[in-house]
Amino acid sequence: MAQFYHEPTVPLYVASVNTDLPVKIGPFRIEKLLTTGALSRLYLGIHESSRQLAVLKVLSYDILKDSSRKKIFLKEGSILKNLQHPNIVHYLEEGEFEEGLYIAVEFVQGISLKQFILQRSLSLKRSIEVITKTLYALLYLHSVGIVHRDLKPENILITENSEVKLVDFGIAASQEELIEGPLYGTPSYMPPNEKNGIKKVDFRTDIYAVGVIFYELILGKVSFGRVNLDLVPKNLRPLVKKATEQDPLKRYQDVMEMILDLSVYLKENLISKDESSEDTLKDLLESIEKSKQSLILPVPEMLMDLSIDVVVSSHPKQFTYALLHHTLPDGSYIGLMASCPANDMHHLLELKT
Repeated sequence: MAQFYHEPTVPLYVASVNTDLPVKIGPFRIEKLLTTGALSRLYLGIHESSRQLAVLKVLSYDILKDSSRKKIFLKEGSILKNLQHPNIVHYLEEGEFEEGLYIAVEFVQGISLKQFILQRSLSLKRSIEVITKTLYALLYLHSVGIVHRDLKPENILITENSEVKLVDFGIAASQEELIEGPLYGTPSYMPPNEKNGIKKVDFRTDIYAVGVIFYELILGKVSFGRVNLDLVPKNLRPLVKKATEQDPLKRYQDVMEMILDLSVYLKENLISKDESSEDTLKDLLESIEKSKQSLILPVPEMLMDLSIDVVVSSHPKQFTYALLHHTLPDGSYIGLMASCPANDMHHLLELKT
């Protein structure tokens, strides 16, 4: 089980400069600076009467001179104040103080989903639970006409009670606004058409991002936006494929479709078939990490600069060369590859399955 750290996890940049803390923002006494970004700062505060911990997002007066940035900040507050869902961070209040404007939301004690991905600490079953709760949060958002636009593991927090909290609505917008608005988001979780400058932002934008996040949870590694369906458990491939379709017309058209497919997957107990293949792949990846040193040491000195990578083939009758291989349940194989001079190919193993 992943360790919980008693520090907030928030999706911006860690402050790199010493900044004088404001003593008070609205009714909140400021405890510490959490993060600072290009446009705003996040503070941890405590309400003086209720003693509730809060995260305060502050836009300084210098930034407020830019009317477009001020508009984005005010829009975030107006969106948050109208949202009420257990899987969405709870809005507290917003206001003005001597240094600028602020928005206060509940402080979520937990860690980001990205940490779970990096630690490979979620089982397939738990990954599905997290994605399902995220989808229900999106279902609610979309039902009130809001597109999040910046879904990524850093913006999904897992609390100490194992609940999911969706945070950071800094670039969220209504469906109507997105028709003419500029493009925003994190490239690894944006559909290809958006990254290429084609403005077709709608609810399916969030669905694509969830698909990539689900893929990363299954693999236990960050994908940088590249999805290889061969690495996904067989019975989940159609679902991940449909969520991450490059063509939005082939993608899930609404969140409920994806929820229903996940429900069928669980009802038919397909997870029991996929868990074994998933465990096999994860165990193999872990063994590769542990074996790198022992694999390299026996290699002659002239080959010490090997470039090592992992490949998966879905063609059982194909053959290739590998330092290490493992046959998967469906007959395909995974191999540890190394590039080296042609006259030293005898150091590799010929692999046939």
